[in-house]
Amino acid sequence: MSRPSGNGSEDDMGRTDTAQAIRSVPKPDPRLPRIEKLRQIVRDRQANRVEGKLVDMYTASVIVQVYDAVNEGNKKKMDATKLPQLASICFKLAGRAS
Repeated sequence: MSRPSGNGSEDDMGRTDTAQAIRSVPKPDPRLPRIEKLRQIVRDRQANRVEGKLVDMYTASVIVQVYDAVNEGNKKKMDATKLPQLASICFKLAGRAS
Protein backbone atom coordinates (compact mmCIF):
# COMPACT_ATOMS: atom_id res chain seq x y z
CA MET A 1 0.00 0.00 0.00
CA SER A 2 1.40 3.38 -0.94
CA ARG A 3 1.53 6.41 1.29
CA PRO A 4 -1.23 8.98 0.91
CA SER A 5 -0.41 11.81 -1.42
CA GLY A 6 0.26 15.19 0.12
CA ASN A 7 3.22 17.08 1.41
CA GLY A 8 4.94 13.91 2.58
CA SER A 9 5.20 15.19 6.14
CA GLU A 10 3.03 12.50 7.71
CA ASP A 11 4.62 9.96 10.03
CA ASP A 12 3.78 6.27 10.35
CA MET A 13 0.71 7.05 12.44
CA GLY A 14 -0.62 9.61 9.94
CA ARG A 15 0.06 12.68 12.08
CA THR A 16 1.02 15.87 10.32
CA ASP A 17 3.85 18.15 11.33
CA THR A 18 1.42 20.47 13.11
CA ALA A 19 -0.03 17.66 15.22
CA GLN A 20 3.47 16.49 16.08
CA ALA A 21 4.46 20.03 17.08
CA ILE A 22 1.47 20.33 19.40
CA ARG A 23 2.25 16.98 21.00
CA SER A 24 5.91 17.92 21.42
CA VAL A 25 5.22 21.05 23.48
CA PRO A 26 7.12 20.53 26.73
CA LYS A 27 5.09 20.46 29.90
CA PRO A 28 5.89 23.15 32.48
CA ASP A 29 7.03 22.29 35.96
CA PRO A 30 3.96 20.81 37.71
CA ARG A 31 4.96 22.35 41.04
CA LEU A 32 4.40 25.90 39.73
CA PRO A 33 1.06 27.57 40.48
CA ARG A 34 -1.21 27.94 37.46
CA ILE A 35 -0.73 31.72 37.23
CA GLU A 36 3.04 31.26 37.13
CA LYS A 37 2.69 28.76 34.29
CA LEU A 38 0.62 31.35 32.41
CA ARG A 39 3.23 34.04 33.13
CA GLN A 40 5.89 31.69 31.77
CA ILE A 41 3.90 31.30 28.53
CA VAL A 42 3.77 35.09 28.15
CA ARG A 43 7.43 35.54 29.08
CA ASP A 44 8.65 32.81 26.70
CA ARG A 45 6.19 33.80 23.96
CA GLN A 46 5.49 30.11 23.48
CA ALA A 47 2.27 28.14 23.85
CA ASN A 48 2.39 25.48 26.51
CA ARG A 49 0.20 23.05 28.38
CA VAL A 50 -1.52 24.09 31.59
CA GLU A 51 -3.73 21.58 33.36
CA GLY A 52 -3.68 19.38 30.25
CA LYS A 53 -4.90 22.17 27.97
CA LEU A 54 -2.77 23.86 25.31
CA VAL A 55 -2.78 27.58 26.09
CA ASP A 56 -1.58 30.11 23.54
CA MET A 57 0.26 33.31 24.37
CA TYR A 58 -2.71 35.62 23.74
CA THR A 59 -5.03 33.71 26.08
CA ALA A 60 -2.35 33.52 28.77
CA SER A 61 -1.71 37.24 28.43
CA VAL A 62 -5.39 38.14 28.87
CA ILE A 63 -5.73 35.91 31.93
CA VAL A 64 -2.57 37.34 33.53
CA GLN A 65 -3.65 40.95 32.88
CA VAL A 66 -7.06 40.38 34.46
CA TYR A 67 -5.48 38.47 37.37
CA ASP A 68 -3.10 41.35 38.07
CA ALA A 69 -5.96 43.88 37.96
CA VAL A 70 -8.33 42.24 40.46
CA ASN A 71 -8.22 42.28 44.27
CA GLU A 72 -7.02 39.41 46.48
CA GLY A 73 -10.51 37.99 47.03
CA ASN A 74 -11.14 37.71 43.31
CA LYS A 75 -7.66 36.23 42.76
CA LYS A 76 -8.62 33.37 45.09
CA LYS A 77 -11.82 32.84 43.09
CA MET A 78 -9.82 32.85 39.85
CA ASP A 79 -7.41 30.28 41.29
CA ALA A 80 -10.34 27.97 42.07
CA THR A 81 -11.99 28.33 38.63
CA LYS A 82 -11.30 25.75 35.91
CA LEU A 83 -9.11 26.99 33.09
CA PRO A 84 -11.64 27.01 30.19
CA GLN A 85 -14.19 28.91 32.30
CA LEU A 86 -11.48 31.27 33.55
CA ALA A 87 -10.40 32.09 29.99
CA SER A 88 -14.00 32.82 28.98
CA ILE A 89 -14.54 35.12 31.97
CA CYS A 90 -11.27 36.96 31.37
CA PHE A 91 -12.04 37.57 27.70
CA LYS A 92 -15.41 39.03 28.69
CA LEU A 93 -13.82 41.29 31.30
CA ALA A 94 -11.07 42.38 28.91
CA GLY A 95 -13.71 43.26 26.32
CA ARG A 96 -15.49 45.53 28.78
CA ALA A 97 -12.31 47.40 29.64
CA SER A 98 -11.64 48.50 26.08
